[in-house]
Amino acid sequence: MRRYYAVLSVLLLSSCCLTVLTTNKFVLNKAHGENRTNDILITSNKTIPVDFSEFLPEIILPTTDNHFILVNNDNPYADINIRKIDQNGELVWNNSFGGEAYEYPSSVIETQDHKYAILAQTESYGNGWNDIWLLKLNSDGEVELNKTFGWEYSDYGSEVIQTSEGNYVIFGSTKSEILDDDYDFLLLKVASSGAMSDFFTYHQRDRDYGQSFTQTQDAGYLLIGSTLTFGSVNHKDGWIIKTDQTAEVIWKYTYQSQLDELLKKGIQTEDENYVITGIAENETASYSKNFFVFKLNSEGNLMWDTSFGNYSHIQDLDILEIGNDQIIISGYVKTFEKEYFINTELLLIGEDGVLLTNKTLSDCMPVKLDQGIEEGTFSFLGIKYQIEMELDEMKVNYFLSRLEFKCPNGFKADSSISGFIFPFVITFGVIVSLVRRRNGLKLRNQ
Repeated sequence: MRRYYAVLSVLLLSSCCLTVLTTNKFVLNKAHGENRTNDILITSNKTIPVDFSEFLPEIILPTTDNHFILVNNDNPYADINIRKIDQNGELVWNNSFGGEAYEYPSSVIETQDHKYAILAQTESYGNGWNDIWLLKLNSDGEVELNKTFGWEYSDYGSEVIQTSEGNYVIFGSTKSEILDDDYDFLLLKVASSGAMSDFFTYHQRDRDYGQSFTQTQDAGYLLIGSTLTFGSVNHKDGWIIKTDQTAEVIWKYTYQSQLDELLKKGIQTEDENYVITGIAENETASYSKNFFVFKLNSEGNLMWDTSFGNYSHIQDLDILEIGNDQIIISGYVKTFEKEYFINTELLLIGEDGVLLTNKTLSDCMPVKLDQGIEEGTFSFLGIKYQIEMELDEMKVNYFLSRLEFKCPNGFKADSSISGFIFPFVITFGVIVSLVRRRNGLKLRNQ
């Protein structure tokens, strides 16, 4: 009798385990490059040979004429170099800008008149130690606008956008005191002429660094960055501010855990909520890093949050909504096992933060995610590299790589009721057979 009930207990436990395996199909694939059935599919792959041997760009902007703007500064005391290449990788024009001190680019956009606005930091020009520098170049790479913004100490611009009226909005950080690291979020409004029309600062605790921002559907702004928490261990928390059109605060949200969280990118989704992604660093686990993602509703309340992976290095995150409650996140990663190999990780995330699948692009650095032509598709621009040995010398060949991807139709983790019923149906059938067999044995024994 005891043996009989022990068998039933094992069957029920097996059923529960099978249910868990059935309802949580997809976890982050730590064996990078392994082929799986329901994968993100590459539908086209175009590469453009580019000579990056002396110029590996910090920023690459694909333009509406199918060319590319490349921006970099390899030397801390060199000028900012800006180049335009065509779709075959041939140079169209090349210009450099700077003074005697430090300059560094942070953001570039194509303007409504198909010219180019470059946001940078400068120590050569302006009022303080470090100032915000805004350049506008025409289609031939010649300067049309050259303005600096800043006060007595240090001011940094992280990102620039152009409004529908043709004006500019710059987001970054400002340092108000000389003797401490008390930075605040900074939002600048700049007219199309380059004149600053208004500015706003936002303070939370200390070292409030503005990272990126986006204009929301109500013409307000979602400001994303970090703030420093003081306690037994000082660590960075994510800090988000939602403003209205006039830059007045509607709500604030602090994303806080026991790790260092560096928020990188955020978007407003079709349901008028917000998804934000970043990098978490665990100081107690060999400084391992992982992707984290969370969703806030329109009132600034947490809907879900999740994290993925275990890497030695993550940077250059991008995020894109592709429809059907699905989000793509890309990032440049290094693993502890292969520290010298640079790959791009693509994460497909569904509703409630479920990781549907991931794909690793080997020997590739991410540049930009963009919408595809059809729903469920997206494009990816990256820098692909190949290493060759010539006479005991290493040679690196670079390519601009544009990939088109398609996500599997209706691709969602199976958390439906059928995922639970199937294991139990099997178990129930086995139990019924055992009961009938046991009753038959009892009748024969009688």
